[in-house]
Amino acid sequence: MVGNEGDFSALSLSWMIQVTSAPVYGYGAPAITTWKDSRAGIQSKKGKPWAVPLPGGSGDMIVLPHHCGKEFFNLPKDNLSMRHMMSDEINFNHILDAAWKVPVEAMQACNKPSALKKLDPLIMKEADNSISQAMGSSKSWNEDSIFNISLQVLIDTGVLLVFHPGFGREAGLAKQMGEYVGQVEARTHLYESMPRIMGPLLELFAPECHQIRSSMKSMKKTIVPELRRLLKQKRASPPTNDDHFYASSMIELALKKGPLTRNGVTKDEEHHIDMMADETMFMFFEAVEPTTMILAAFIARFLRHREFLEPVRLELEQALKLNDGKWNFDLFNHTPRFESFSREVLRMDCINMVAGSRQIVKEPVTIKSLGMTFGPGTNLTTSGAFTHLDPDFYPDPTRFDGNRFYKPDSAASDILRDTISPNEQWVSFGLGISSCPARLLGTRLCQIMAAKILLGYHIELAHEDGKCPDFNIYVDAVGILNPEIRMRYKSRQ
Repeated sequence: MVGNEGDFSALSLSWMIQVTSAPVYGYGAPAITTWKDSRAGIQSKKGKPWAVPLPGGSGDMIVLPHHCGKEFFNLPKDNLSMRHMMSDEINFNHILDAAWKVPVEAMQACNKPSALKKLDPLIMKEADNSISQAMGSSKSWNEDSIFNISLQVLIDTGVLLVFHPGFGREAGLAKQMGEYVGQVEARTHLYESMPRIMGPLLELFAPECHQIRSSMKSMKKTIVPELRRLLKQKRASPPTNDDHFYASSMIELALKKGPLTRNGVTKDEEHHIDMMADETMFMFFEAVEPTTMILAAFIARFLRHREFLEPVRLELEQALKLNDGKWNFDLFNHTPRFESFSREVLRMDCINMVAGSRQIVKEPVTIKSLGMTFGPGTNLTTSGAFTHLDPDFYPDPTRFDGNRFYKPDSAASDILRDTISPNEQWVSFGLGISSCPARLLGTRLCQIMAAKILLGYHIELAHEDGKCPDFNIYVDAVGILNPEIRMRYKSRQ
């Protein structure tokens, strides 16, 4: 499905919710009709669940209607798993141990406020280097796709967050890992296009599968020695809770909780190191793919709605002065206009048709308001689009308004609460058990990149009026910026 301008005209959102079928519009836009209370004859938001294909063709997701979201988000946390669902989604079950909790706990540890404070100056420096390399300093116009620019400026920062600044630079690791993101996507869509029973044959004969295995093997030549070095360093040091890089945090937790120990080499240690190398690559993918989509949407919305560009640029310049000229995350304590713009992008563009997806892993789950029970292995989710495009929550919801959430007197605590904290009307990052643990860092990272690009470059759409490609496209129930949209840019310095 393609929706021009992001107005979601194909969805016909006039509170709808009974789904009758889903063949016409494809993923993310099932055929929808208004449901009426048979007793009162009035429209109701209480509807029925429906299914959409899981990306990768490995099954389906059951999309729960909005009215039972609270039940879903309050289900027992240890009975629903994001990793199990994601392993199915990209067909990585033969690579990742979805039941191993250490990788998720390591990511959560790296997103604590204390860790973010230490990462702050490192991210600022890496952002400057990445933007300079990707966009240069020419005062003549250059042109590229918005999606590609966003990916290029985030790759080195992704490596920083997983390992440490500059890791693998001489070996070209950042370039390899950036290509790996596209290779995972290509392999996922290959699986999606074929019957599931063809999976083993695809692994044997498909070029996409050969390519990603070759890339992972090549990257491990750089990653595995680093993991061995970190493990040796950790064994020679006392335990710590102060890691802020993902690989280091994962090894620390593996020493505390297994399968590694501080008392010397363990059985199958090389296998465990190899497994952790797979986890670092997967974490890079999970860090860079969504942030690329969000940053691309930020830039594209500024270019599509230029009435917001100069006011936000001016606000950022003033915020820098209030922040003593320092680039850090505290800058956003002074940018309520940019925060409103960011939140509107997250509301309209960076939402999935599905939000907060999880797989049932242990006991059957009953959604009482539906009178339905779902067994282990079932993927459950809710609809982010239906929540964020509900006119009862957001007046004129299909119109982009960068000032929708603007409050001139907003305090830093208000900004953090409103944008980062999920609630039943704000599910960009899931809710309850499904909340994204890296939502604060991911959002701030995209904002800092967008801010530096706005202040450092003149930017404009590289399409004549009326000839810009469709703005949003939907792939596997995920709304993303059309990668064909291009921009022109030149230095303001």
